[in-house]
Amino acid sequence: MKETGAICHSITFDGAPSNLSMYTSLSANFDYFSSTFKPWFNNPATPEQSNPIYLFWDAAHMLKLVRNTLGEKQVLVNGKGEIIKWNHIVKLQEIQESKGLHAANKLKKSHIQYYENKMNVRLAAQTLSKSVCCSLLLCEELKLLSGAKATAEFCEIINNVFDLTNCRNKLGKGDYYCPINDEKINYIKDYLYYIIDYIEGLKYYDNSQQQGIHILKSQRKTGFLGLIICLTNLLKLFDVVKPYGMSYLLSYKISQDHLEVFFSALRSRGGFNNNPNAIKFRSAYKRLLVRHEISGSAYGNCTLLDKSIILFVSANKRNNADALCHYNDNDESKYFEEFEHDYDYSTPQLDEYVHDVVKYTSGFIVRKISKQKNLCDICYKELTTEDMFTASMLLKIKNKGKLINTSIDVQKICLATEYVIRMHNDILIIKKNICEILCIKSLNEVCFDTSIFNSDTMKNHILNQDVFENHRSQLIQLIIRHYIKIRLHHFAKVHTLSITGKSIRRNLTKLILFKNQ
Repeated sequence: MKETGAICHSITFDGAPSNLSMYTSLSANFDYFSSTFKPWFNNPATPEQSNPIYLFWDAAHMLKLVRNTLGEKQVLVNGKGEIIKWNHIVKLQEIQESKGLHAANKLKKSHIQYYENKMNVRLAAQTLSKSVCCSLLLCEELKLLSGAKATAEFCEIINNVFDLTNCRNKLGKGDYYCPINDEKINYIKDYLYYIIDYIEGLKYYDNSQQQGIHILKSQRKTGFLGLIICLTNLLKLFDVVKPYGMSYLLSYKISQDHLEVFFSALRSRGGFNNNPNAIKFRSAYKRLLVRHEISGSAYGNCTLLDKSIILFVSANKRNNADALCHYNDNDESKYFEEFEHDYDYSTPQLDEYVHDVVKYTSGFIVRKISKQKNLCDICYKELTTEDMFTASMLLKIKNKGKLINTSIDVQKICLATEYVIRMHNDILIIKKNICEILCIKSLNEVCFDTSIFNSDTMKNHILNQDVFENHRSQLIQLIIRHYIKIRLHHFAKVHTLSITGKSIRRNLTKLILFKNQ
């Protein structure tokens, strides 16, 4: 490397014992409580000058190890003596599954049963995340969980550390998802000291140790120590590269994700065979060398970017330049042929948790509607409010200034639609045109409520418009349709997961590559 003129300032590895032994022999010292703690070594190629090479334990691997530690030990204790329980996260998933609504997080059974897919970074990142932290606090406020604040704090801190070590955007505006630069470095240093104090205080109890074992002195220290080393060396590395004219440093550039994606692309060339022979490997490697861009599998250990799906609008809908939504009511009777005398269904109860999550979801509905070009200013003002008294508790917990607080009218419509969906929960899969059926039944629920969008401004606005197709009625239809689309998508996703068989390909990967999966 010296002969080529390249200068090495950092090395990233995944924390394997063989890696640690090699770097220890090169004069690095990973004993955290030692006075000679040194997570770096001088470049042996240039012994005559000081050229430190900083060692980074890949943050994604460390995150998985932290998650595994909490999942296997079940209980950790922080420096204040508060209990951090894996069971709180398990209970949160059970609450969400029983209520039929997620509190703005991605927690599923696969996150709880992580041991079947330990290498997937996404599962670990979505488990120890800010959204799970907010959901735990919500359940604590609603008395669905008790003593979950310490677990929520743990999730938030680990999430913030991972954000600091995984930033890929120089324009990142988050509190911790930001590049290392002169403006942020002092702020990050202060937070680093807080993180170190927090991790130093973590311990777990064992049958052989009544006093408790400190995490950084135990056999499970790798993940926690690795995160401390990552942040410490990240700040030192910025001081080294700054003289090269670099005004900022993106922590994602020193992660192992690039290598993981390359290996995923390499496996894909052989039908996702993770054990190719020499001929297949050489052929796949040659093909990747001449490509300008490498993309791995969406189901690999890591992915580079998420993709958003644009909602599709059918071309056979009635078009009206002034209409806020396009609604086809040519023959509504066909949607009710089997339900004319269906009066004996049980009335669902919307408890406090469901109320709060639906009110929070209504903010997403308003955000979608606000992107429509033909939405007038008067209608948009009817959708939002600055009165935080009616805001959902989850919004108050999560809000940093950019979430939308919807008006009570929007919340009424969404709650009525949720009520209708739950009344017809047993036919969501088997009935054709279910979206149209739910839309019409939801309209019937709210059409007689004269308090919805009943301000003087709205009355004057629709005064000269069509009685049945004015902006008020179109706005109600638009909110209902957006909400139903979101709920049906969520219902279909949950149902698919419930009927999908257990994946065994990863467990039997060394014995059999394909078993119809």
